[in-house]
Amino acid sequence: INKVIKNFFESLRITFSNQEVNLSDIDKINIFLAENSSKANIVKEIEKEEIEELLTKITDKEIKTSIIISLLLGLRIGEIFNLKKEDIKKVKDNYFINVTKSKTKSGIRTIPLKNTFNFVVEELLLNTKEKKEFLLFKEEKEENRDNILQKRIMYNIRKYIKEKNKVFHSFRKNYTQILYKNNVEELYIKIFL
Repeated sequence: INKVIKNFFESLRITFSNQEVNLSDIDKINIFLAENSSKANIVKEIEKEEIEELLTKITDKEIKTSIIISLLLGLRIGEIFNLKKEDIKKVKDNYFINVTKSKTKSGIRTIPLKNTFNFVVEELLLNTKEKKEFLLFKEEKEENRDNILQKRIMYNIRKYIKEKNKVFHSFRKNYTQILYKNNVEELYIKIFL
């Protein structure tokens, strides 16, 4: 934690002391990965070609679906693991995903899903019988669930992406950058994340 805090303040100092930094280039500012700071201080976006390679070459359908959900909704890996059927609500033609278990208090939120991507959620709902049942990785027990699944997913990602600063959390960064590039108001970005 101390390393993350030190890196955060050092980055702020460098950013604001360097007159050549254009603050409108927000998509070039890196975010920190606090829970894995000893391995990767700064999270990088995963390139489009790398995402295509992952989705083409990873054979585990639940891991692919996790990546797609993170790209579509900006969810953290643990938030995806803990999604249950009861967390999905449909209003007219749109699904809303209620994140009820998150790393932070502000992470408890409801995120709309653009109806173009309804098929992703509908397939998960079809394969889930009970309201309290997890949408993904149903066979994994609750004890150490997040830790076991994180290792499993990162093992699969590392087969194709070797760069240590590109981790599952990078998909969340990709989502954020897409929102900024599409001129989504910062208030909404904060609400969605």
